[in-house]
Amino acid sequence: YLGFAINCFFCSSMYHTLNCHSKKIWGISYRCDVSAISGLIGSSIIPALYFNLYCYVGWQIVYISSIGLFAVVGMIFPCLPFKSPRALKIFGIVRTVLFISMVLSAIIPISHFLLFILPLKQEYTGSFYSDYNQDFMIGIIIVVSLYGLGLVFWLTKFPERAFPGKFDLFFSSHNIWHAFIVAASSLWY
Repeated sequence: YLGFAINCFFCSSMYHTLNCHSKKIWGISYRCDVSAISGLIGSSIIPALYFNLYCYVGWQIVYISSIGLFAVVGMIFPCLPFKSPRALKIFGIVRTVLFISMVLSAIIPISHFLLFILPLKQEYTGSFYSDYNQDFMIGIIIVVSLYGLGLVFWLTKFPERAFPGKFDLFFSSHNIWHAFIVAASSLWY
């Protein structure tokens, strides 16, 4: 996880530092940034699924495979060459769908765990089976919520869409999105 987090923040810093250099450098740094974000999201969700579904190997494989697939596709897809304006538009749509899919692919197993697996464990043990697992699950719920909230700001372009020209430099949706990603990463660490 830490490797992906460091890589994500490094790639994001490089993108925001070098995006005005040239069109070629912008394209390379943008692709690295988007790929690194996918890696960060996937790498933060997979450990929670692994540890909390340790006794349920079938579900563990299904859920880790799905988030892993979305993360790998999200890391490879931006590296494909898109030249035409139509292809770039399709890229933007697919990128957005991939980010939404990664967040949703975390919500489904968390819900499954809370609704079905946790009550079974409580029935057999008489209590929550581990404070560690409880803290771990609460942590991943908060992390996924922060990723989701950041994604909502990024997708809706709020507040700059509602107040044009007022949030061009500070507190734009992109800044807010980065703040949510940093908060989620800091919390998860």
